[in-house]
Amino acid sequence: MGVRTFRLDRLGVSVCVVAVALSGVVACGDQATVPDEYAPPEHINNTFRWSVSTPEIDLTSPAAVVTRAFMESFWITMLSRMEGGYPGYSRVIETLPKYDFRWTNAENQQEDGTVYFRLLRLARTPVGGWESVVCMHLDAATTYQVGAKYVSSDASQETIDATTIVWRPPVPPGPQRTSAGYGPASYPVNDVFKGWSVEESLPFTSSKADLLACMDPANNPVPQEDRHDEELTFDRPLPALAPVPGWPENEDTVVAPTDA
Repeated sequence: MGVRTFRLDRLGVSVCVVAVALSGVVACGDQATVPDEYAPPEHINNTFRWSVSTPEIDLTSPAAVVTRAFMESFWITMLSRMEGGYPGYSRVIETLPKYDFRWTNAENQQEDGTVYFRLLRLARTPVGGWESVVCMHLDAATTYQVGAKYVSSDASQETIDATTIVWRPPVPPGPQRTSAGYGPASYPVNDVFKGWSVEESLPFTSSKADLLACMDPANNPVPQEDRHDEELTFDRPLPALAPVPGWPENEDTVVAPTDA
């Protein structure tokens, strides 16, 4: 079994999942308060690289920006005892069922390397919201293990997943950009979720068709030389490459509002 086994319906998952009505949320792991100047938990040394399945998807559009911030926050909190998400993350998930992944990294082991995401689909819903489907690939990331070894999970059904998020855009409706959506920084410096809320999200449980699409080598954004189909152990962590498209170092540079 790999270092990380995330799928809720597959073997070896150490996950507490408590699904509750939206009117009465019960948490099995509380979100920590995010400081004014955000910094990820000390053991999280990952960077994130994003790509799209079609050139019509703009990674800096408002709907894509909140999707990116959501998935990056989810990765961080899942491996940090449900703490340390980006500013505003705890607010946008407060009406969702709580998923406690604290035991996937119970000791807050060091996480290094590059996590690759592919925005497989970004489309309007019939009621005016947005639906995003995201693939996650872990070939280029490592987890520190006892014995000073760094382990990278194999590229398999256990570590390639599709996650669907359904968004409600700001009300009243209209153009609203919360972030420029690109830059040299690895993490956003402000709340990029302002005005947005998540109507639905269940990690790693998109449709079978979406999962198969994520597993298609044509949709694998990891460089060919970094892909591997078995668990690998290294004497040093894999590198955290510069983020793509990254985040602004200062959101004073936000451009004029654009449509989502």
